[in-house]
Amino acid sequence: MINRHVLALAAIALTSCGCSQDPGPVADDALDKDHYSFANIDQFVTDHLHLDLAVDFDARELHGSATLDMRRVDTAADEIVLDTRDLTIENVRFVLAGGEPLDAAHRLGDTDDFLGTPLVINVPAPLQEYPELTVHIDYRTSPGSTALGWLPAELTAGGKHPFLFSQSQSIHARSWVPLQDTPAIRITYSA
Repeated sequence: MINRHVLALAAIALTSCGCSQDPGPVADDALDKDHYSFANIDQFVTDHLHLDLAVDFDARELHGSATLDMRRVDTAADEIVLDTRDLTIENVRFVLAGGEPLDAAHRLGDTDDFLGTPLVINVPAPLQEYPELTVHIDYRTSPGSTALGWLPAELTAGGKHPFLFSQSQSIHARSWVPLQDTPAIRITYSA
């Protein structure tokens, strides 16, 4: 059992060194917003991500698609914002309940050297009332992806085949997948 005197002395020491000083007022949205993500998780949340990607070792690129199953959190929201960095977005569409595609208007926002580029997807009027949406994005990575490590065959244990690994922390997943790149949400995935 810890001695009460030791706890009292620790409290006095913390108080006297200024460690317990009030940092001052905190903006209401400061605790709700991930300042390292463009994603609007207060409006839409990803539940599942499915990846269908091909690896091109010669070009040092991945190309294919990401399909995100998303939930609408804000019923008035009409844009989905995802995180990207140096991705080429080729096509964006919604997948309707029967599997038929519906093309989605989208644009890339202003690029930030540190955060990358937001991908803004407009939710079309026919889908405005849907609580759940599936977004399918065809894309390709760049050879300079900060999350992908490409090793030539001679640097692998067997020496016969090249090797690819990913390192997505802390905000590098967006350089190989368009997604809500924040620890504020948890998703399942398949590939």
